[in-house]
Amino acid sequence: MHSPGFVAATSGVGIDIGLLVLRLALGLLLFGHGMRRVSRWFGGAGLRSGIEELRRAGLRGGALTALVVGGGQVLAGVLFVSGALTSIAVMSATGVMLVAATVKAKNGLWLQRDGREFAFVLIVTSVAPGFTGPGAYSADALLGIASIPAWTGLMPALAGLLAGLSVCLAVHVPTMSSAA
Repeated sequence: MHSPGFVAATSGVGIDIGLLVLRLALGLLLFGHGMRRVSRWFGGAGLRSGIEELRRAGLRGGALTALVVGGGQVLAGVLFVSGALTSIAVMSATGVMLVAATVKAKNGLWLQRDGREFAFVLIVTSVAPGFTGPGAYSADALLGIASIPAWTGLMPALAGLLAGLSVCLAVHVPTMSSAA
């Protein structure tokens, strides 16, 4: 039984608006997160700070690594906001946010201690449009590529996680305790 005045959207405009809201919030957060890592935009401390944060987390590569991580966040953000190339947005976001979760691993889960909580929320939220598609209010819909089988959403999510894991393994600097 439905409550008076409340009907859940099960198709059509309500779902498309919900997907638009999800994409806009997710995309703007990812864009801002990436820009903070590589610039002074949105209160960021600049590329040097991004490099230092990754170095402290045990990742080598300097500016290149920071630019790849920050650039991946910016790319995913722009793609989610526009609803363009949704599968690439999913791959990019899940990959770079897995790296971000790795950077925050020593701090535990919760955000109050600068933990991985925010990175995990962005990973999970980024995977959803891979399964649902970006909705009718998207560049993908305008191009006629928004309707894909739901099961194909698993592929960009897994590809992104595999790419993020590969980056972490490739640029991780073993410590004395982990080298033993």
